[in-house]
Amino acid sequence: MTTIDEYQDVMDIRDIIDLIEEIEADPESDEKEEAAAMRAFIEQFRGYGGDHEWENSWFPVTFIRDSYFKDYAEELAEEIGAIPKESAWPACHIDWEAAARALQMDYTSGEFNGVTYWAR
Repeated sequence: MTTIDEYQDVMDIRDIIDLIEEIEADPESDEKEEAAAMRAFIEQFRGYGGDHEWENSWFPVTFIRDSYFKDYAEELAEEIGAIPKESAWPACHIDWEAAARALQMDYTSGEFNGVTYWAR
């Protein structure tokens, strides 16, 4: 069984949904509270668009932990070619905290077990 908890830097909604459905399908499961918490978490993002349809609504696929968002912004910049992966300059002079805050403006936040996650 996949583990979903507030310690993960990045979570995928498909893993969360699979786990919710697995728990909810088992009448003997003692993890109903965990499923309810996961469901409440993703419900915060219902209707904000995204790339995954579930229960007649669209949801974002990826959730990024707030404390990891700066690293996520840097990795995203490399992936989309905004900065070369091997480049020391100018990457070593970029204020990644500021870049992450600017990127977050395009994201929506939600709470999971007291931890903020961001999704788009």
